[in-house]
Amino acid sequence: MNRKWLLKYALPAILISILFGGGAYQIWQRSQTQTVAVNCANPIQGCQFQLEQQQVHVNFVGTPSGLHPFTVSVNVADAKIVYAYFTMPDMEMGYNRYRLTPSAPQLWQARVVLPICVTGRRDWILTLDIDGKMFAIPFSG
Repeated sequence: MNRKWLLKYALPAILISILFGGGAYQIWQRSQTQTVAVNCANPIQGCQFQLEQQQVHVNFVGTPSGLHPFTVSVNVADAKIVYAYFTMPDMEMGYNRYRLTPSAPQLWQARVVLPICVTGRRDWILTLDIDGKMFAIPFSG
């Protein structure tokens, strides 16, 4: 009887707690880090910004659209780790953090899927975390 109770109640409760805890930690972590806004008229064509003394180039390979995979590409020298995640203005979109992997010298990429909004909004923010430095790139899909 104890084993059935554990499988039926305790294990799902633990898994749900882990998921909520991970999401809460991600939100808290973002609030503790200053994010620099980047103006990017068309991420498919690409945009550039400065990270300390180096140029960073970001572009989307493919058209961003909810639930359709596309590639985020970041060209930056000397980066050790690059993450990307998506939100909407004034709206969290759940845990959707992607770790970009190096595919060539200075080129980091990840295949991503945009979260969708039940209200039909299409205004996202790509937040890039490059070695702990945060950059927010608003775009529409």
